[in-house]
Amino acid sequence: CQHPQDAKYQLTLKICWLSAQVLDNIQLRQIAHRFLQQLTAETNETTHLAVLDGAEFVYIDKVDNAQAMRMRSRVGQRGHLHCTAVGKSLLAFLPEAELEGVLRRLPFERLTRHTITDVARFREQLREIRQLGYAVDDEENEIGIRCLGAPVFDHTGQLAAALSISGWTISMTHARIPELAPRLRQTCQGISQ
Repeated sequence: CQHPQDAKYQLTLKICWLSAQVLDNIQLRQIAHRFLQQLTAETNETTHLAVLDGAEFVYIDKVDNAQAMRMRSRVGQRGHLHCTAVGKSLLAFLPEAELEGVLRRLPFERLTRHTITDVARFREQLREIRQLGYAVDDEENEIGIRCLGAPVFDHTGQLAAALSISGWTISMTHARIPELAPRLRQTCQGISQ
């Protein structure tokens, strides 16, 4: 902030808070990276680690699969919460008051014919995600892409991030969801611990 008497700038506690957030994300990424590598190796699909940032998420890590067709996503990229597996996983496991604040800011933009834009229907989907422990993006963000996402919690049990398995619908078929979802949840539990 700018000091009123001499117009010089000085650092405030907000800079400490911001640096703590960055350090937390770096530590989380360091802990989680080997888990993402293992999950990618087992599934041959791309894995992402994302954190909530306001009314969006940000990818903080990604491990590509060995397939010829790669995901266009990249570390640092921001994304929609209402139509992605990581976004829905982050929202579903937020404390209720925080969730309400974020939902009020979401545009619920239709990106594909599968995108849920009705708030009541979306709330119902969040309840289902909490029961299942994972979310599905079934071509809601991009046609041809299907993703599973699940939450990662910190040492206090608070939501820290979300992890996803993402792939082209050719390989990420509906039939694979019952096989992949438990493995995803197990990986998230491993990172959380």
